[in-house]
Amino acid sequence: MPWKRRQIQTPQQIFETYQQSFKGFEAFCLLLISRALTGNGTTEDRGLGFEASPCFPLSDSIQFNSLKGDITLKLEPDSTIILEADGIQPLTLVPLMLPLTATEDATIINSDGATGRLKT
Repeated sequence: MPWKRRQIQTPQQIFETYQQSFKGFEAFCLLLISRALTGNGTTEDRGLGFEASPCFPLSDSIQFNSLKGDITLKLEPDSTIILEADGIQPLTLVPLMLPLTATEDATIINSDGATGRLKT
């Protein structure tokens, strides 16, 4: 059986694996936001018309410029992404690595999501 051949991981190894997955997902979310602002670089997809300013590898923020104004994306130590722009309050984006599903099953829709118990 394949599961018997696998090495058992320690709780620390499992934690580190999850941490790596979450960090990768945060970077992916930052990439998605950047692509929405700049597009993919072709004439067919210019995104929202922004251009990224050159950033340094150790920088925790990315600056985007356009005729519409400037936007800064900052990756915070708590893994949130802060979007700052002139004239608006900073917007906090929280990358959540959760499965999103849809259902028409009334028992699931009417359940208490915090505890998993059905409402009566």
